[in-house]
Amino acid sequence: MRRGQAFEVFRLLIAAVVAMVILMVLFNVLNLVRPPGTSAKEAVKNLIESYIETGGGNGAEVEFQKGELVSISGIAMDLGYSSDYVCVANSIPDAGINNSLCGNEFTCDNTNKYIKYDGTKRRRKARVYVYCAEGECTKTKGRTECAVTVTP
Repeated sequence: MRRGQAFEVFRLLIAAVVAMVILMVLFNVLNLVRPPGTSAKEAVKNLIESYIETGGGNGAEVEFQKGELVSISGIAMDLGYSSDYVCVANSIPDAGINNSLCGNEFTCDNTNKYIKYDGTKRRRKARVYVYCAEGECTKTKGRTECAVTVTP
């Protein structure tokens, strides 16, 4: 080995580490990369599942990406329920939730049972509420149904 070769390799390693740090900072500043396992669908699914298991909850903050669509009926089917057992609501008066973002930055479609972020920002954090009660969606007695809405 010639004199100074080890130093050159060390300089390359330092340059690579510095480049990685700069890229990580840029990605965080530009919000281009979402950490793995944090999709809005997964967050809403966990919220519904938690509410069903514990029988209560007060919602959770969920981050939506621009144009992201969360199928509430798809989540219900993933959890082993019929899509008839869930609905997307503009408000949930029984839970005291009357100020939703549905119709403003979000499309809340109860016919196709989805929530979609249509805002202008690349990302938007909003509070997603789930409320399960007898006949909450269809007013059917003896059947627990879960309503989902998005609030500021």
